[in-house]
Amino acid sequence: MNGKDLYAKAVDKWGREAQLFMALEEFAEISHAVCKLVRDQGSVAELTDCLADAQVMMEQLSFMFEIPDEKIKEVKEIKLRRLQKLLEGN
Repeated sequence: MNGKDLYAKAVDKWGREAQLFMALEEFAEISHAVCKLVRDQGSVAELTDCLADAQVMMEQLSFMFEIPDEKIKEVKEIKLRRLQKLLEGN
């Protein structure tokens, strides 16, 4: 089963609103993992686990809102170019 099929089944089973709240929860867990690392109480393994969960939810959000991968890539490249300009002092 591919990702899109899994995402469709998750939305069918738990509902759109529940999946939106799950995305919020996963993103909050990244914040918590980073805070723990700053305090030297966390681990990179914990952060990695949180990032994987969040990435799955990001893909599910893209599926739910019908945002093409190409569009995300396009916007990401714009943001990376902006970051590069900031780093170069432009």
